[in-house]
Amino acid sequence: ELQNIFTASRAMTHANALLAMVCFDALGFIAAGVYAFVKKGSKISLIASSICGALLLGLLFVQTALCSIFAGLLAVMMFGKVTKITEEQNSKTLELAKRMNVSLLTEEEVVAQANSKKIFFCLMVLSAVVCACCAIEAFSARDETAVAVI
Repeated sequence: ELQNIFTASRAMTHANALLAMVCFDALGFIAAGVYAFVKKGSKISLIASSICGALLLGLLFVQTALCSIFAGLLAVMMFGKVTKITEEQNSKTLELAKRMNVSLLTEEEVVAQANSKKIFFCLMVLSAVVCACCAIEAFSARDETAVAVI
């Protein structure tokens, strides 16, 4: 009976840790949307990021495997955004403009772009971690269920 208490306690600790990570990731997406709205007035970024955050959190309560898949998709999407900003920063047009001492972006736009890249990178890493943790939880829950049935 004591073994069952320890097993249940460990399961609750894992569930709470997973919930905390998913909440942190979801809040990160919402915060990124707020940042885009404040810096550029982008209502679509605010709405889309809020939907992504709410959907990520909601899927955790529906099925952990679905949360894992969605978090993986979000990580891939953030990788694409980081790559796009990097390509824009390394474009030949910007290089030519730098050589000619011409600025194509204002100082505020350069800072916002750098901050966005950092935000996207953090969300990419966090979503990848959430994806892996949800996948592990989904498979371990399925294994425990299979053992319980046997």
